Amino acid sequence: MLTDADLNLSVNFGIRLDLKPADRLLDEGDKIQFGDCFFEVLHTPGHTRGSISLKSGLDVVVGDLIFCGSVGRTDLQGGSTSTLLRSINDKILTLPDETRLYPGHGPMTTVGRERVGNPFLTGVW
Repeated sequence: MLTDADLNLSVNFGIRLDLKPADRLLDEGDKIQFGDCFFEVLHTPGHTRGSISLKSGLDVVVGDLIFCGSVGRTDLQGGSTSTLLRSINDKILTLPDETRLYPGHGPMTTVGRERVGNPFLTGVW
């Protein structure tokens, strides 16, 4: 989707970003470094096919997978509600309740808060 402005939706914002292909794709379990921090890649598709989350200790950057009290949209190309819910169930709700989730929009939340209070996850786990 990086290489096609129509697929990456940049045209919807009045710009056209036809970018180069990614240098490399990240796989489940890969370790990447940002400065002094190391993150483990979690494959969490659903919002898009290639979505990932990045885990470091009890912190997880979840992007548009899950939000405080909500979940990511799945109506764009490559999105799938069932896949998104499976990613949340298998990769996020299996983490300790105190794990902090940092979504792409809105406030930080925790696994425990979403497990008991997220109406989109009722009956998922």
